[in-house]
Order: sequence, then C-alpha cells, then structure tokens
Amino acid sequence: MPGYIMHLTEGKMIQRLLAGTNILPEGTAALFETGVLLPDTKRKKEKYTSHFWNDADLNKLAIAPDLDLFLAKYKGRLTEPLLMGYYAHLHLDWRFVEALWPRCFQFLDGAGRESSLWDEIRQVRILDRDITVPVNDFYSDAWYYGDYSRMNSYFQKKYCLTVPKSEPAQWDRLGMDEVRVEDLEAVFSEISLLFAGKAGHKNEPLRVFSLDGLERFLQESAELFVKELVHIPAFG
Repeated sequence: MPGYIMHLTEGKMIQRLLAGTNILPEGTAALFETGVLLPDTKRKKEKYTSHFWNDADLNKLAIAPDLDLFLAKYKGRLTEPLLMGYYAHLHLDWRFVEALWPRCFQFLDGAGRESSLWDEIRQVRILDRDITVPVNDFYSDAWYYGDYSRMNSYFQKKYCLTVPKSEPAQWDRLGMDEVRVEDLEAVFSEISLLFAGKAGHKNEPLRVFSLDGLERFLQESAELFVKELVHIPAFG
C-alpha cells in the first residue's frame, strides 16, 4: 500500500483541487491531513478493521479497502475534515491495488501463472524491467519497500510536506471505533524521522516504480477522488 509520504502528497493535491470550494473549509487542512494518516495507526492484522477489508478478500496477497463498507457507515459524515481525510486514504489504497499495481508488476505462482492468492504466489514479475524476483525478496528494502524511502525526499520537497499540526483537542469528536487517535503520535514520530532524513535511501533510482509514473498516478487518483466526492449526497 502507499506509504505516509504518498498519502500526504495526494492529500496536498486534493486540497489544491478543492481550493475555493466550501467542501474543505479554510483552516481545516491540518485536520484533513490528520485523517489521511489515521488508518495507518493500525498495523498488520489490525488493518482488517481500520482499512475496511472485506472477508471475501482475506485469502489474497493484496487486499484493497472495501469503500462501500466505509460509506455504509460514514457517508453522512464526509463533510467532517477528519472523515474526509480518512476516506481519501482508503480511496488511494484501493486505487493502488486495483489500478497501479497491475501497471507495474504481476504476481505469479510456482508455475509462472498469474495468481492473487496468498498461499499460491511465489514470485513477482516487474514489468518495466522484465525481471522476476521471489515474492519474499520483492517485499523488502531491496525492491518494493526500498522504493518508498527512495521517493520520499522528492515528494517531501516538491509538495512542502510537513507533519500535520492539528491539536489533540480537535480529535475528540472523531467517534470511530476502528482507530484510536492517540496512536497518531507514533505515526507522527515516524514521519518526523523520514523528514529528518534519518531513515531510508537517499538519491537512489527506484527499482519497481518510477517517480514520474507515481506522480501522475497520485494526480489521477486525487482528481478521481474529488470527482466522486462531489457526487456523494453529503455534498449535494
């Protein structure tokens, strides 16, 4: 799934697209960006709840959020910046799995056939490089996760990313049972380390994705999010 930096970058793009509208009122940017990070306060199996996974997808290696599950519960509250940011996070995760990954790589079983099932996948073909690597090697600092840190500096500088400055007193009205806002402090600390350049690679080329391709994808996703958002009854 996208890392913190990609979520914050798309959040900036969404804010630009909504500038001058009453959908995201002036002065609520920090709350929106806080919401963008909220789902990732849960890790590993706990993401089942925070990311609104569907039971039918639990046997897959890549699980996209079920946006309908979220909207069924919170659609009427999307005018709240925290909830709008939360939905933006899920929407980008969904797009990552359904739209970006198929452009970049394929999951293969031991016989080289495409598969989506966790217990069948053995290798990953990186399409632009036309090479295949074992799945355990792919999800490592050498390849997929290493690209996250290789891209961070570019997006941080270009989009002037910072740790959201919302106040804990503003979180009291969250009213969600999928996450705990007090867990945000750990996320903020991790992002501060990334911004300080104390974690990850520096000035190295990406090995799975491309910066230009990622940036275009994030802009596409932001535009799609805004287009879909304005048609949700809460904004009608």
